[in-house]
Amino acid sequence: MSTLTKIYSNQYEKTLEDLGYKENAQMRTTLITFYSAVTSSFKWKLLNKSIPFFFPERWLYFNGLMAAYVENGVFNMYPAFPNGMINDYGLFDSYTLVRLDGSTFIKKLNEIELCYNNTLAIPSFVMVNELAEKCNNALTAVNNTLTRAAFSRIIECANEETLDKILGILSKKDVSQIAIPTISSAIKKGQIEVHNLFDNKCDDVLALWDVYVRYRNMFYSTFGFDNVEIQKRERLTEAEGSANAEIVRYALFDDMYECRRNFVERCKERFNENIEVEINRNSSSVYNMALSNDDKIENELIEISKGSNIPNVEKEGDGNYEIDES
Repeated sequence: MSTLTKIYSNQYEKTLEDLGYKENAQMRTTLITFYSAVTSSFKWKLLNKSIPFFFPERWLYFNGLMAAYVENGVFNMYPAFPNGMINDYGLFDSYTLVRLDGSTFIKKLNEIELCYNNTLAIPSFVMVNELAEKCNNALTAVNNTLTRAAFSRIIECANEETLDKILGILSKKDVSQIAIPTISSAIKKGQIEVHNLFDNKCDDVLALWDVYVRYRNMFYSTFGFDNVEIQKRERLTEAEGSANAEIVRYALFDDMYECRRNFVERCKERFNENIEVEINRNSSSVYNMALSNDDKIENELIEISKGSNIPNVEKEGDGNYEIDES
């Protein structure tokens, strides 16, 4: 292991320890899954190939703010932290930029363009950690219930002879995975009694799993992923399947997209830098988020007029209308 890799590995383990997840492999898996989902939501195309393509999203995920500037004709971006005096609009007159090697430098506000993760400049990991914790708790409940179901029986035998017979019956398989045979001095009549420690009526595994799925869907809805929050066995109607589409598109995710899109436009105006940011979602979400309000209204008018015969303007002279059969 190289020195640089070891430094990052140690810092990663320290971060997990500070967050309380050092010994929780399940929580780490949930966090990594959610991190990948959030940081892959937008794709950056940068002319400066020395900036790894995933760095902008990683910086915004952990820091919530980054700054771009041009020096000696080279476009650069780094995580940024405010310092100095604050102006009437909540911006500071200078910002401290941090390189990955730990070095820092200060840039004036008029030298840089700022990119916020969202309009509150809140790092994504704050929300991801909370939702991952809820998913982890729900999944832990599922796993604990399944564990109790696996070790669900105690077989009480009246004496050693009966116990040996039971062990002989179960010897072909792993006894501990089926039942736990034992002797009970409380049994006087010589019968065998089986105690089921798990009752699905009290601990419904599927109901607990449904809680986990709902928490997971809460995360995906928050960060703009289409999903069906209604849980039912029969087929969903079209309205039920798309009931949360507007929440998914135009809540936090739209806020994040607008911050990035505005940043790209400002970089083009100030630095003449042609960078791009794309939405990494299904075609329907990309199409709807890219529409202007006028386009949305036009689409709605087309939708509600389907199947109608709309007359064109009256022709001069004959007093008749031309009917549009399309």
